[in-house]
Amino acid sequence: MLRNRLKAAEYRDRAAQASRLAGACILDRVRERHEAAAERWADLARSIERPVHVRAASLPMSGA
Repeated sequence: MLRNRLKAAEYRDRAAQASRLAGACILDRVRERHEAAAERWADLARSIERPVHVRAASLPMSGA
C-alpha cells in the first residue's frame, strides 16, 4: 500500500513537471508531447490509487 502511494506521488510529480515544460514550450508539437506525457503520468497515478475490485467468480477455489 505504501509503495503504491509513493509510486502515485512520483507519477503526479512527473505529470506536474511535464505540465510545466508544456507551459514553457514555444513549439506547438513539443508542447503537445509534454501535455500528452503529463496526462499519461496523471492517468498512471490515478490507476494506482484506485482500489482493485476482484469478482468472487474470478478467485481460485480453495480446498480439496
